[in-house]
Amino acid sequence: SSGTGYKIIFIPFDNNTNRPMGYYEDFVYGFLTNPSGPDTFGRPVGLLVLKDGSLLFSEDGNNRLYQVQYNQTSDNAF
Repeated sequence: SSGTGYKIIFIPFDNNTNRPMGYYEDFVYGFLTNPSGPDTFGRPVGLLVLKDGSLLFSEDGNNRLYQVQYNQTSDNAF
């Protein structure tokens, strides 16, 4: 069987109804290196959103913490 759950997904919500829109988007992936194995780089297991809006997640295959943050760039960049 192929491995599942080796990624973090984003579920968009409708702004008017505040309900899920019925699909999801892969947000952080790449932990499943060979689905038929399954061979993995790790497994994301916990999430925390910080006050600055960044996302922390833990990964128990390598005992690591990762931080994902948004860096906005200007259209008027050099």
